[in-house]
Amino acid sequence: EFVKDAYEKGTRIFVVNRDVFLPEDSIKIFVDNSRRVLSKISANFFNHPSRELKIIGITGTKGKTTISNYTKTVLDNSGYNAGVIGTNGVFYNDVKETTYNTTPESYEIQRILRNMLDSGVQYVAMEVSSSGLMMDRVADIDFDLAVFSNISHDHIGPKEHPTFIHYLESKAKLFKLAKHGIVNIDDKHGKDIIDRAECSVDAFSINNDSDLQAVDIKLSDTIDYLGSDFICKTKAGKFKCSICSPGIFSVYNALAVIAVSLHLGIDKKIILDTLKNVKVNGRVEVLPILDNASVILDYAHNGVSLENILSTLKDYNPNRLICLIGSI
Repeated sequence: EFVKDAYEKGTRIFVVNRDVFLPEDSIKIFVDNSRRVLSKISANFFNHPSRELKIIGITGTKGKTTISNYTKTVLDNSGYNAGVIGTNGVFYNDVKETTYNTTPESYEIQRILRNMLDSGVQYVAMEVSSSGLMMDRVADIDFDLAVFSNISHDHIGPKEHPTFIHYLESKAKLFKLAKHGIVNIDDKHGKDIIDRAECSVDAFSINNDSDLQAVDIKLSDTIDYLGSDFICKTKAGKFKCSICSPGIFSVYNALAVIAVSLHLGIDKKIILDTLKNVKVNGRVEVLPILDNASVILDYAHNGVSLENILSTLKDYNPNRLICLIGSI
């Protein structure tokens, strides 16, 4: 659609999926998948920065933003230099960039990773959307870890995934790019992800036996605090964990972070101290506004997310639950 504009701005070499009309002084390189080639060219151009970084890719319908930001905070508190790429933007050192997609285009990702590496970043927690996987935006990233949180019937339609199976298969691609995987086995499609994985996999859960399991979950609350306490069982033993975020889905997010952190060799005390206090703006965020009510801000952007947060808050047995929603 834009080759004419590109030509007028000086471009003379075009990588294309199909023939397009261009003046005779142009060179056309025909490929089967120009997005896949864009990823390869971008990785080459920036000299493959992901090979020198530790990249943690997080995919799932819900939880990507929380898990990636919690992971960054744990790594920062452990003395490592960590960055994030995701829905809320790009963050590392004192740099902040806006992202227009949860997972940016392949050229942008490679540029960001190169800047991160040159700035001393060691670890990157990246939200990896199904669209990003489907469109080969991360095809040339060396992922050290892949995390699967959950999957539900979302992003199905003519502009995204034609079927749920296509959606699932897109998410499963991450586990063909990574060295090791971490999967929520309680999700009814967790086994499907494991079956499609081409790497070793550890599982976390609440309801099933797994490598990392939360048991004895208790809700804790005050007027300005909604949290959860649980016992985390691992192959090496068990320990108590407290998180300052409410609900079962928050426990799943915490388990993912614990699994990632333990795999990376992070000290358990640092993990637990971080989870007691870490928060993400707009993710079940308790706002200290009123003396006689808990005020929670959450960027629930679809029916599934809104139902989740309301069900979670009802578990705390409030005298009254008022929901204010809006859209543009």
